[in-house]
Amino acid sequence: MDTMGKIIESKIDSNRITLRDHHGLVQDMRNYLKIHDSIFYKNCSNIKLTLKSKINKITLKGCSDMELDIAGLVTGIEILHSDQINIKSNNPLNSIIISKSENVTITTPKSDSTYKEIVKCQKINIKN
Repeated sequence: MDTMGKIIESKIDSNRITLRDHHGLVQDMRNYLKIHDSIFYKNCSNIKLTLKSKINKITLKGCSDMELDIAGLVTGIEILHSDQINIKSNNPLNSIIISKSENVTITTPKSDSTYKEIVKCQKINIKN
C-alpha cells in the first residue's frame, strides 16, 4: 500500500473517516475505501474529492465550495448547512438528503427509486 493509502487507513475509525476544519485540499482516494466505509466532512471548504470505489455514505455538514466525483454510494449522501456543493456520481444514489443548504448540484444517472428529502434549501439542482 502506498503512503496515501496508509494515511487513509489510519484515519478510519469504525468504518468512518471524519475530516474537520480542512480547507483547500485536493483528495484522490482512488480505491482505498471499501463499500462499508463512510466519510464525514465537517466545517470544510474548497475540497475536491475523487473517489473511484463505491462506499457506504458521505455526509457534509457546514461545508462550502466542495466538488465530489464519486463512483457511487450504498446508503446515499447527506448535506446539512452547506453551500456551493457540486457532486457527480457515476452510479444512481439510493438516498439524497439536503437540509438548510444552498447552491447544491448533484449529477447522477436516473433512478426512479432514489429517496429525496430536501428541507429549507435554495438553488438545489439534481440532474440525470
